[in-house]
Amino acid sequence: MNTTTLLFHAVSRNAREHPLSAALLYLYCPAAAYWWRAGVEIAPPHDPVWQAVEDYSATPPRTLREYLVAYGLQSLLDDAKRYVEQVTAARQRLPHVRAPELLPTFPGGKLPLRKRFGIKEALEHIGGADGFFSYVRTWAFLIGDWLTQVHYPNITLETAEVSVAFAGVKRPYRMPAWFIRYQHQDSNVSPPGIGIPASVPFAATVLYYFAQSQSKTAWKQQPQLWLFYPTGEIAPLDPLVSPDDMAAALLKVAAIASKEEAPYPLGSMASPDKCRFCPFKEVCFQDLSWTPQAMRWVKEGLEV
Repeated sequence: MNTTTLLFHAVSRNAREHPLSAALLYLYCPAAAYWWRAGVEIAPPHDPVWQAVEDYSATPPRTLREYLVAYGLQSLLDDAKRYVEQVTAARQRLPHVRAPELLPTFPGGKLPLRKRFGIKEALEHIGGADGFFSYVRTWAFLIGDWLTQVHYPNITLETAEVSVAFAGVKRPYRMPAWFIRYQHQDSNVSPPGIGIPASVPFAATVLYYFAQSQSKTAWKQQPQLWLFYPTGEIAPLDPLVSPDDMAAALLKVAAIASKEEAPYPLGSMASPDKCRFCPFKEVCFQDLSWTPQAMRWVKEGLEV
């Protein structure tokens, strides 16, 4: 799962002027915060892991095969079956290795070019050709790996939404969440565990310490937070700072973001994935003249 998925899912669910969106986007990349304030419309990126969890937990329940057919990927059913068999065999052969299917020596997980012909749009539902096997792996193995690590019987993984609110913010902030539900659990009395992909920026994960139910009845206890790793491992999330300090820091960042002029996009310098999966990349790189400030920086750099 890439770092942008949860961030842009959260941003797209809230009012454009919400300060937490400005703060989170500014910490991700100042250019993203600027374009959001400027009114650029975005669509959250298609992420195979995110989509697999949503489909897995949907009601009424359907099988992996049914979803692949619904997406128009029936021509890849044999490839999905073969991949599941290869992963199962690798795990049986290497029981001491966690997620051996992620090793560079794993023979499966490659979709030939001839198999992609005519189904490009269908593949986009699950993150493109590169996301096909990630989608299948998440559904068939990864979700089970995560839930096994929780060490509670009769649990399920569901997608839902929580509200985040604290002093200094007038309206709650809506964020998507992965709920770890226990059997016969009343979520309004006993809150679920919340699973957070380990790739999510720390500032966004800390916001879940403020999480509350979307229903009128508040949770009596804050949920346990877990980091979910792509290897199938999980770990409890403990804050390195107090929630109050983080809230104050985010509001200060939001104040800076609200006054920031259009900066040059530096996301790709920090991490190639930042620009690769960013929904603002087209407006950032279509023309360097989109901001006089950026042009001034470029000219100064050239003169040096």
